[in-house]
Amino acid sequence: MVLNGARWILRMWVVFGACLLVVAVLVRGIGLRGGERSPPELATPTIPEPMQLLSRSAETRIDARWLWIEPERRDRWERCFRRPFEIRDCPRFADWLATPAGAETALLIGELTRGKAEEALTSLALIFELARRTEWKVGVLDGAADATELARLLETWLSTWAPTSARDPLLAEPTRVAFALWARITVATVDAPFFGTDEAAASHARVFADSLTRARAAAATDFGRAVAEHSPRAFAHLLQESDFLVGLAEDAARLYPEIDGGCGS
Repeated sequence: MVLNGARWILRMWVVFGACLLVVAVLVRGIGLRGGERSPPELATPTIPEPMQLLSRSAETRIDARWLWIEPERRDRWERCFRRPFEIRDCPRFADWLATPAGAETALLIGELTRGKAEEALTSLALIFELARRTEWKVGVLDGAADATELARLLETWLSTWAPTSARDPLLAEPTRVAFALWARITVATVDAPFFGTDEAAASHARVFADSLTRARAAAATDFGRAVAEHSPRAFAHLLQESDFLVGLAEDAARLYPEIDGGCGS
């Protein structure tokens, strides 16, 4: 009789526990449906060591990234992904972009930028390599066309991914360094005139930097807070009226000294 009573109590506890589990699942489901899904917390990225794809050793890893490319883009990927790594003799960026190879590579970069996060990382790797192997320095006779076109590629990428990057395990750090490289290239366009600065370029840069970070607003964006946390000096410069990109540009020069607008010369 005692044994039967113990079995009855055990069964009741099992049933009670199962009911609690069902209720918890239902409540969680209602909560997820009722509000926005939270951004992913920082964890292991789907591509290990993503920053390697932005380094000088990217060529040794980029060919394996086709695994992350959507099937409809793989033909163009196979034709184009090596082209930035095969550039020789440091052509001017705008000249290279005007070639058939350059134009198709730019199309691929645009498609990958609009794709999933893994594809976006590969597109950023191609942009970094173009910045590394082409000339975009502003000279007295050359103007700022090269730097302007290259900065525009980064602006498109940053506009797409910076707003959600702060807690993205794959793109958090690559997005911050992309912002720094954009700043370094943009400084070249702002300083393009032989005397003074290009006020239109400076105004455009100000608006774009503010849109990504809201550094001068009452509350910064998630991306702005990430920049402040990892590079407080660069963020402090963003609060200034002039030379607001100096801190970021210096970060880029320190991290990627070979990306200097002259192919590391």
